[in-house]
Parts: sequence; structure tokens; C-alpha cells
Amino acid sequence: MHGLVRRAALPLALLGAAFAAAPAGAAPPPDPQTSNVPYLAWRGEHVRLVKCDSSIALTGQTADVLVEDWSGADPARSMPAVVAGSVKFFNDDARGVNCVRATLVAVKAGIAPIKLIVSDAAGNQVLTHQFQAAWLNLNTPSIHEVAATDQTGDPWLGDPAGDGNFVAGGRSGRIQVMVTGNLPLLGNYAELGLGPAINLPAGWSSLAHALATDANALDQTPWLRWDIHDDDVLYPLATQDGVDGVAGNPFQFYRKFFGDTTSNPADGPFDPQRPDATLLSDGKLDAGDAPMPAARVDVAIAPNSGAPTDISGVGYLGNVQKQRVYSRDRTGAATDHNIYAPFNRQYIPATTAPSPSASGIDGQAANNFNGFLVNGLYTNWDVATVLTQALGGNTNCLLRRNSTPLLDLVQWDKVFRQLPSGNQNVVVYTDEHGEAQVTYTPGTGMFFDNLGALMNDNGGCDLQGIDVLGRSNITATARYPYQPVTDPAKVSAPPLVKTVHSLFTKNLTYWPKGPGPENDVARIVVAHAQDITGVGFGH
Repeated sequence: MHGLVRRAALPLALLGAAFAAAPAGAAPPPDPQTSNVPYLAWRGEHVRLVKCDSSIALTGQTADVLVEDWSGADPARSMPAVVAGSVKFFNDDARGVNCVRATLVAVKAGIAPIKLIVSDAAGNQVLTHQFQAAWLNLNTPSIHEVAATDQTGDPWLGDPAGDGNFVAGGRSGRIQVMVTGNLPLLGNYAELGLGPAINLPAGWSSLAHALATDANALDQTPWLRWDIHDDDVLYPLATQDGVDGVAGNPFQFYRKFFGDTTSNPADGPFDPQRPDATLLSDGKLDAGDAPMPAARVDVAIAPNSGAPTDISGVGYLGNVQKQRVYSRDRTGAATDHNIYAPFNRQYIPATTAPSPSASGIDGQAANNFNGFLVNGLYTNWDVATVLTQALGGNTNCLLRRNSTPLLDLVQWDKVFRQLPSGNQNVVVYTDEHGEAQVTYTPGTGMFFDNLGALMNDNGGCDLQGIDVLGRSNITATARYPYQPVTDPAKVSAPPLVKTVHSLFTKNLTYWPKGPGPENDVARIVVAHAQDITGVGFGH
């Protein structure tokens, strides 16, 4: 009896002990289809619902799909619609079971109970199953500079204080973006007493207490059936974490609450049709259980305005490996219990998972709109698409000459300091907790002509005394990932500001060659010069 074996009220210390002892007497993983865990999607996305059961036959039966209620505004206009032709019977050979599927779409936000009724040729109901599917509004994303002391920080960050101060040519920093969703609870859903709307993932537990069901009539705590996922907490001890990595495989995880391991590989998102890979219950119900859909996030460095004194628009963006960030040693090594907070990969859309009965977000094909910019297995948080790049090129600031010609009549031997280059606007997708990260690398390309540096007699620009070489203003824009809707994209504010500093210096140091009047006319002189990166100049 699933509801009676949950231990959600255990204190953390006891919870860790329970996980450690779980293999001896753990409950077997339950079938998620015996509950009603909602599919979560963003507005405009298609959601494929799938039910597999031994009572379903491929011939002699019919299937009806009914949208029974709607929590969004103006139900007469905005309720989810069943995609014509999507209701199909099929056989999943690998599982040896027959199934029914249907696809629905909504361009407004709300949650709907959706009834599947399978009937025989005489009109008798063979199977009735109620799904829950919710389409969310995007909230404005938050954007944060990761510091070394943050949970996801590491000692190799270019700005360990997380204050956005970098050295030219130095190490990369990381930018964290969090995306949440808003779910209206209007109309009949006012009866739940949760207010006119709820934010997810924070409100997941409240929603579960209000709506969760269990086929087991003896289950007195059906909301615990919505405990489907691990959290993203770094616990002091691995024994306290309900789900973490199996040695030798970065894509397989211990499920300590059930006393087993996931199938290999365990790639998201959560799918009730793929519980061996995606059901990651950890024995407690919280915000970490909400199966947040992948949102598209465009992270961008604001371009240089072209004004003669503008030094902004420097640096470039890149991808972050979630597997490394969420590992105890920050290397992503597949040692026992090192990797935590899965998933490290997910299928976008969900129905590209290699299973005939894969369910969830659908919509591979798009014609006159972007659709998904990936189609298949996506590694969190790879750059899915580069939207704009800086191409670099020479400035008028001479760095060095490769030779010393008698007459300065040619340019071939001159090496100039460079303009910024690299990715300026990139697309990443959030994971099941609504998080994405990207790297920021300061580089050595700057708008040197705009620094006001003095030009010396041999054509070089003198950077002595110039501390700040460039700045970057970075924003994150959350977009509906599949198709445009009337709700506009959401832009983080204020922007993150990065400041790139110079280590350029030059000096002469001297001291007497020795004692006595004979040495008064001689000095030992040492010249020191280092570039903007702190690396010394040399011949």
C-alpha cells in the first residue's frame, strides 16, 4: 500500500538512516499511472497523453478524450483542444502492452482534468483514466552570478567572489538562470482555496494536497504520490541524499527510497510511461518534485553601441556541464554517490525518447515558427544555438611588431590588439528544476580604441594606468519554447554587469652597482613589463 510506506515526516538525520537501510525492506516502485501526477507544459506546447493497460485491445474498441474542466480564464475560448487525428491505439512491443494516446494543445495557461474513456463495440466502458495536464505562464527569470561559496560554485571561477570582476584573459565565471511558472486557478478551481494562481515549482506541494489521487482506496496520503523527483540540495553526507550517482555511469542513479537503481540510462524528463528511468522519489514532497518543463532561455551580452567612449560588449558565453556542477567533487567524475540532482540529460521534446509509449511534451515538427531548437537527447546545459557572435578583428592599438624594418612603410609585421570575439547571444534550455547555467569568459578582445589610451612614438597604445578595459551587461530572456503566444518573452532585470580589469604595467627599477666612488656613475637597471593578462612581455 504505497501511501502507508511513505516516510515524509522523518527528520533529516533519520531520513539519511532510512535511505542507508532501504535495500533491506524498501517498498517496490509504484506505477505512476495509478495516480494523477500532472504533465506540466508551457503555453503553446503540445502534450501527448498515453495510457497502457492489459484491458486495451487494438481492434473492437473506441477511445474518447474529454476535457472536463479548466482553471484558466475564459474556458469557452481557451480550454485545451484535442489535436484532430491524434487519438490512436497502438502496441508497445518492448513492453508487451497495448496503449492509447492523444495529443492536446493550449495557448493559454491553466490546468485541466482530461478523461480517457475506452469502450468496447457495444459501448461498454472498458477503461476510464483521468489525466491532469497544466500549461504555465512564464515568470520573469532570475539571473545570478555564481560565487565560489555558492552551492554550485567551485574554486576555479574567474570571479570567486561572484561580484562580476574579472581579469583580462582570466578564467571563466558562471551565470545561473532560474525560470518559474505561474498557473491560474480560476473558475471552479477557486474551491481549492489556493488563491487565484499558484507559482511552480514552489507551490507543488500545495497543489498535490488539493488534487492528488491514488487508485489505492487505503492510501490516506495520496499527495505523496506526487513525490516523483529528487531535490537539488547538496547534503553533508551522501547517505542523506535520496538519489545520487552509481559508480562508473554518470547517467544511472541510486533510488534509495526504493532500494534499487534506475535503468541505464536515466534521462529526463519525468514520464509515467518510463518510471524505471525517470521516477526518482526521495521520500518527501517538496518543490523539487515539480516536473518543470524545459524553457528556452536566451542569454545575451548587450552589444557595443558604437559610441567613441563605449567599452561595453566584451567577453563571450559558453555551455556548462550540469554533471560537473552537481557533483560533490565538482569534476563530474562518475564515482560512487558523487553526482547528484539528476537529470543530466533530457529529451526535448519528451516524446523523442526511444519508446513507442513515450508521453509528455510533443511537437517535433514546426513550419513557420521556430519550434524546438533541439530534437532528441539534450545534455544539460549545452548551448543549443548561437544567435549572434562577435567576429573580432584589429583595433588601432598596436601590441607588438614581429620585426624592425628600416622604414615604417608596411603593415605586415604589426600585430594589433583585437576586438571582442565569440558567442554573444546563446540559447540554452532549463532542466527539470527550472535551472540553466552558462559560462562567461572575459577574453582579451576589447574596444581598445575607445579607452583613451595615449599613442606612443612607435605606434603602440600606452595602457599604463588604465584599470577597466571593458564591461558586459548580460540579460536572460525566457521564451515559450515551442510556438509564439500572446504573452511576451520575459527579460531579467537589472542586467548582470561584468567588469574586465587590466594587469598591464611597466616600470624601471635601479640600484647602485656597488660601493665606493668608482660605482657612483653606474647603476643596475631592471625593466619590467607585463601585458593586460599579467603575462610578461618577452623577446
